[in-house]
Amino acid sequence: MHRSVPAPASFGASLVGVTEGADLELDILLEAVMEEDCRLDGDLLDLEQVCRDAVLLALPLSPLCSDDCPGLCAECGARLADLGQDHGHGDSVDPRWATLRQLDTADTVAGPGQDGRDHKDDRQEA
Repeated sequence: MHRSVPAPASFGASLVGVTEGADLELDILLEAVMEEDCRLDGDLLDLEQVCRDAVLLALPLSPLCSDDCPGLCAECGARLADLGQDHGHGDSVDPRWATLRQLDTADTVAGPGQDGRDHKDDRQEA
């Protein structure tokens, strides 16, 4: 069955959705199943929640205003199209990971051991 219906209000999520009243093109195939959650109300079957779920899964996770739009900066939310190529926020690190960066830096500077040797052999010598 093919139907074209107007989209109801708030048919979407916080970042992306379908404009109220926009045409929704529905191709519907009904099949009988034992665990069917939808109930008939006389001759009517409310498919709004089923359609809403299908539409939300089909919408893009990162909506753009146009095909050539680069999107928004993940840190500050500014439009990347308005910012220069050199836009950045420094070498910011989540404070919860800062200790790991210090460990990585110490290993890179000193190498495997302070004298450049791998100290696995020291256990055998002792």
